[in-house]
Amino acid sequence: MNFCYILFSPFLGKFYTGITQESLETRIQKHNSNQYGKHRYTAMASDWELFLSI
Repeated sequence: MNFCYILFSPFLGKFYTGITQESLETRIQKHNSNQYGKHRYTAMASDWELFLSI
């Protein structure tokens, strides 16, 4: 299944938009543990939470 999602970081006060074919729980966990690299936008925080999914 495909998802479009919006994450929110209370620490940064910012949103992030992404798409995925994996489960949303897995995807958010990867964003929060910097599995996409330390130079990526979501690496600035580790408190990303799901705001909206489609």
